[in-house]
Amino acid sequence: MTLQKTQERYQIPNAYTETAPFFASGLDAITITSPAPVHHQNVLDAARHQLHVLCEKPLATNRAEAEEMLAAMQKAQASLYTAFCYRFSARL
Repeated sequence: MTLQKTQERYQIPNAYTETAPFFASGLDAITITSPAPVHHQNVLDAARHQLHVLCEKPLATNRAEAEEMLAAMQKAQASLYTAFCYRFSARL
């Protein structure tokens, strides 16, 4: 299914295949739900655009990356939160 057909089917007003137009779209914050090895780059990109972030657990794959992510977000004066969602877990 093409991006345009997916947008129409699910009534999604904006969809991006490139990061530049995504970050230029006027967002205030983003949620990062990508695979864990990509979180580091995603958070650094958000920091460069001074966007607040809610990032799925694990935040990083090692301590050095986590510290770099925290420093970048602090420098950007943006909030960074970590989430652990149970949406795919069986009900307790």
